[in-house]
Amino acid sequence: MNILFLFDAEAFGGHEITALAAMEGLADDARYSVTALHTKRNQHLITALKELSRRYTRVRTVFVTVNNCFSESVDALRHGGRTRTIAHAIRSLNPELVVNVQGFITIGLCATAACRLLGVPVVSYVPMVHKLWRIRPSVMSFVHDVANRYWYSCPSAYITTSERMKIKLTHEHCVDVKKVGVAEYGPNISTLPAIDKNAARAELGWSNGYHVGIVGRIEFVQKRQDFLIRAISKYQKELRGLQFVIVGDGPNLDDAVQLVHKHNLGEMIRFMEWQSDMWRVYPALDALLLPSRYEGVPLVMMEAMFYRVPVLASNVDGMRDFLPVECLFREGCDSDMISKMKKLSTTVTSETLDQLAGLVRDRLNTKIFRDSFVREILRIHELLTIKTDSTQVL
Repeated sequence: MNILFLFDAEAFGGHEITALAAMEGLADDARYSVTALHTKRNQHLITALKELSRRYTRVRTVFVTVNNCFSESVDALRHGGRTRTIAHAIRSLNPELVVNVQGFITIGLCATAACRLLGVPVVSYVPMVHKLWRIRPSVMSFVHDVANRYWYSCPSAYITTSERMKIKLTHEHCVDVKKVGVAEYGPNISTLPAIDKNAARAELGWSNGYHVGIVGRIEFVQKRQDFLIRAISKYQKELRGLQFVIVGDGPNLDDAVQLVHKHNLGEMIRFMEWQSDMWRVYPALDALLLPSRYEGVPLVMMEAMFYRVPVLASNVDGMRDFLPVECLFREGCDSDMISKMKKLSTTVTSETLDQLAGLVRDRLNTKIFRDSFVREILRIHELLTIKTDSTQVL
């Protein structure tokens, strides 16, 4: 089976990393031929795809230059220039199935529309399916949710990353439960070496003290680094002695730097660019903080769990599914976040850290994810084939 993975997002994060792992799993199976089509919107992903093609001779990578447009939704609906360019690239590759790598349903709409235009089955690989109204209530959020009813009806099937998101797809977006597969992902633990904390800090040039990491795309609406910076400013006397390290890049990086300067927090908060080898950073941390408004199942959370780093996170989505109550704070409540942070080193026991690390070793890791993804692709392909055969008979 010829499967095409389509990447049309500007971001590069945990979801894209897991899509690459899924491609590896399919490439290891002789039944599949795997191609990646990338619209060159993210340099990190270009590098990662080239490396994947180098390691797997059965993985082909194709890059296509696609012009930006004012509204991807409008372009997709009208089959505009962007959609037609992607459709032309898909047609030239002649896939039997397309996996559209979408962080959210509105990302990669032109790819979805291109597949429908060509009549090619498309599986949306999506980790977050929240209604916008529940994230940020407003008239525009309501309007977008109404419009998104159409887009949720477009993919032939879905693969998502947790049972929680599967329930949202079927209950909130009326997707047929048979069309939704779940593949829980996790870090590639075979590539994560054991490193002593002191050695890790020495390599990074960090001093002694209590280091809290905030790792991931710097983007305020979802990841909420602005909320965190303001909370540190508000409670900085209570947080004296703590060092916060924001690791990553993203659309709000410059805004975050300016906000730190505005609140004179340069001695408490520093920035570190995204690391391709984050295993050098996790052992140096005393805690990982995830103040997100919403998530799927954060890969950085599971990587920290594997390294027995205490995690403090908003009580939402994948964090709520896997973290104990002492590791969770009320989303958007700065006082609860700071209170839990101050007590984290004593409330999170060694036994708890062992249990969380064991969860990653035994369930939430790349090897198990690859096998699950391959099974779901095979199941979905059979389902769509049966449906096509039945339609032809009728």
